[in-house]
Formats: sequence, structure tokens, C-alpha cells
Amino acid sequence: MSPKPTYDKAFLQQRFINFYVLGISYAVFYFSRYNLSTAHPKLKELLELPYTGYNTIIGTALLIYGLTVFISGPLIDKVGGKRAMLLGSGGALLSNILFGATYFLVEKNAISGSHAILKYGFNLTNLISIMTFIWSLNYFFQSFGALSIVKINSAWYKKSERGSFSGKFGSVIQLGRMLVLTICPWILYCLPWCYVFFIPALFQGIMFFLIWQLVEEHSSRHAHPSIKDAIKAILAAPKREIILLCVFVAVFTGMVRNGLEHQITVFFSRHFHVASENIRSYFPYQMYAVLTPFAMIAASLLSGPSSDKYFSSRRFPVMTGAFLLTFIGLFCMMFDMKNPYISSSFLIFIMFSLQGVNNILMGTLTADLGGEKISGSITGVFDGAQYIGGSIISYIIGSVLSKTGNWFYWPLVLIFPTSIAFIISTVLTKKEKNERE
Repeated sequence: MSPKPTYDKAFLQQRFINFYVLGISYAVFYFSRYNLSTAHPKLKELLELPYTGYNTIIGTALLIYGLTVFISGPLIDKVGGKRAMLLGSGGALLSNILFGATYFLVEKNAISGSHAILKYGFNLTNLISIMTFIWSLNYFFQSFGALSIVKINSAWYKKSERGSFSGKFGSVIQLGRMLVLTICPWILYCLPWCYVFFIPALFQGIMFFLIWQLVEEHSSRHAHPSIKDAIKAILAAPKREIILLCVFVAVFTGMVRNGLEHQITVFFSRHFHVASENIRSYFPYQMYAVLTPFAMIAASLLSGPSSDKYFSSRRFPVMTGAFLLTFIGLFCMMFDMKNPYISSSFLIFIMFSLQGVNNILMGTLTADLGGEKISGSITGVFDGAQYIGGSIISYIIGSVLSKTGNWFYWPLVLIFPTSIAFIISTVLTKKEKNERE
């Protein structure tokens, strides 16, 4: 076991500041990314928004995110994580304001007790197109967030510390999920639906200022690579086969993760016929909303540190076990989707398992495989793969639900990518073990 690293007081103080400012900043990214799923029941009631319309908005945004990070990763390695983080925060602020502003095309002319009337000659197709563009813009800017954070923090933590760091960091960012699941329904109940986007934008403004004033990047001994050099470095990396397999894992992880997260509020509102004004007080949803963030915090605190402590910084055994738990949760959920309490319980369990995967894949492996020099590039590749997978599954789920109207197919569809990811992760576990031996 390697000795515990020692640092001077100033280093530790700045690392502490970076940790919490960046962690809360990314929580606010979650707050201003998953807020659309909370607003969806209201938009559906007003606009008769179909499954395909909602999933077109989500799927296109996920695709834009996935494609952007393949470029933004090397770019962040070149310009630095702090500048890119400011760009992401500022862009998310603007995008949420613009999306909230579409309220003035809809709600102002809504007649009480009837569906909304659109202004200025817009129809539903026009409105969905505008919303898709703005939400894609939001995801474009947010694609800089996770990559920037990994870039900044990879220089402040040694390999032996990264598992513990990713666990603690993953816990902090779950605050954003907590805000989405608990605060957004109350905002929707008390205020017009545009405030579900305006209030996260306000939080983004606060965090933009704090990042600008408080975050510092540790000076790197490496020269910033060009985008071309970064891609060459990834292709020439000693562990390029492992990186490639991790890319496939990321695609299938993204299918499962985004296929769940963007549909859960829709599931409760449509499958159990809960009106938007009642979703905040619907106890099975409350159960999911309150317990899921704590479950995911627990997963973050367990997955990364356990890989450091019990597997000598080997990441894949933990990830393989988490995929197995995800499969079990999805499989069991299919057999009783009529009981909202049972569905909520399985969803909490599944999100717990998935957070274990995501924490290892995005919080630890990226720094392990990329190091200080190309960590941003590696994160971009993995993150992009996740969101491309999420885009694919969004269109699939939207199509399946539109044709069948049966939510039984939701977990069934997600079992297939989970199974493939589990198989690949098992192969990686064996490869990692053989390399160590």
C-alpha cells in the first residue's frame, strides 16, 4: 500500500474550495438539466404534448451533448477547465431563460379549463422545434461541465485518492437531483411553469460568479495538447483497448441511465394518471423523490472508496457488480408495474446501482486512464458515448410508448443494454486482473 500523500495547508485549502464550488456548480447543472422532466406533465396538459414530442426534445438534446463532448474534451485540455466551466455555466443560464420564455408563447393565451392557445401564428410543431433547439443549446453548453471538473480536479488528486474523491464528489452533486425532484414540483404548483427554468437560471448566475472568483486550476507540467494531438494520444495510449471497451460500456450505460432519468416523472404522471398539480403530493412519487438522492449519495460514497480500499484501485469489479444489481432491479420491476409503491422501490434501487456505475466510469476511470494530460479528452469520449446512447434510447422509448401505450416495455427495453454492459464490464474485470498479476 502506497503511503498517504502529504500536502501543505494552502494546497489543501484551495482543493477544499475547488471541491465544493465545483460540486455545487455541477449540482446546479443537474437542476437546470432535468427540470424539463418535472415540467413535462404541465406541458402535456396544456399542449397535449405527445410521447414523441417530448422524446424528440430530449433525444435531440442528448445527441447534441454526445457529439459536442468529442470536441469539447480536447478543447478543454487546451484552454483550461475554469474557462470552459464558466462557458458552460453561462450558457446553461441563458438557455434556461430562453426555454422559460416560451411560456409567453403559450400560457398567456391559455383559457381556463382548456388547452393552451398559441400566439403569433405558432402551432405545436413550431413550438416543439423551438423547444428542441433551445434545450439542445442548453445541453451543448452543459457538455463543458463534467469535462471541465475532471480536468481541474485530476491535477489536485493522486490516483490513490481518486476513488474516495469521486465518491464524495458524486454525493455533493446529488443535491441537484434533490432540487429537481423536491423543489421543482413545488415551483410548478405555486408559480407559472416558466419558473421551473427561471429559478435554476438564477442559481446558475450565482455559481458563475463563485467559479470566477474562487476556483483555481493547478498549474500543469504538461503542455496543453491540440485537439489533433489529444486524439492521437488517446489512440496511442497503452490501455487503448480498455479505453475502447469502456466507450461501449458508456454507450450502453447512457441508454439505461438516460432512458430512466428522463422518463420517471412522465411514468408517474401518465402511467398512474397523476395530474401535474398533484404530482408533488402523490406519495409514491414523493417516496422516489426523497429517497433517490440519498440512495445515489450512498452509492457514490460506497463505489469509489471501495474500489480504492478493497480492490487496490481496481475499478471494474465494482462496476460489474453494479450492472448486475441494475439488471436484477429492471427484471423484477417488469413483474409488477401496477403498484406505484413497488415501482418506486425498484426505481430507487436501480438508480442506486446506476450511480455506482456512473461514479466509477466518469469520476474515477477517466482520471486513471487519462491522467493529468488528457483526462478532459477521455472524459469527453466517455461522456459523449453516454449521451449518444441516451439519445438513441430516447427515440426508441418514445416510439415504443407511442405505439403501445404500455409502460411494461420501458424496463424491458432497458434490460438489453444493461446485459451487454454487464458482459463487457466482466471482460474488463478479467483483463484488469490479468494485467495486475
